[in-house]
Amino acid sequence: IENTPGGPLSGVELNLQAELDFLPGFWSKFGVLANYTHIDSEIEYILTSAGGVPTSTTTNNLTNLSPDSASGTLYWEDDRFSIRSTANFRSKYIRGIPASRGSDLQGNGDVLYVDLSASYNVTDRLKLLLEAQNLTDEQNRLYIDSVREDTLFELRNGRTITVGVNFKY
Repeated sequence: IENTPGGPLSGVELNLQAELDFLPGFWSKFGVLANYTHIDSEIEYILTSAGGVPTSTTTNNLTNLSPDSASGTLYWEDDRFSIRSTANFRSKYIRGIPASRGSDLQGNGDVLYVDLSASYNVTDRLKLLLEAQNLTDEQNRLYIDSVREDTLFELRNGRTITVGVNFKY
């Protein structure tokens, strides 16, 4: 195994955080968080070498890095009640180069996870909590070959719902 010379990596990230307190009444308790990232990369990977000299290379994106990712949260909260829902998106990315014989890479498909959390302050000392992860039951698909994108396997984490109580004494 040889280290590669690397390559350029550039991108842009946009963020927004806004309380919508300029809206009237009930609506003034809403807020928004949003993030988008785009990254371009061009890395030379050494596939084979002899005597420390590369004999076969390929150029592709940096492994484990999605070219596009985004998240968005919509929330409502006051002194007693809070609820927020968040969606997280990650575009397909390369997990490894090369993959198995005859495949140039192993990749991970696009994923979009949606979560929800809420809390209610019953008193100054007692709070009820609810968290739900992966509400849409999103599956994570791994594939081989950049052209065919043959499914290697799918991982299904399922939904997770947690209920809790927080008591301060």
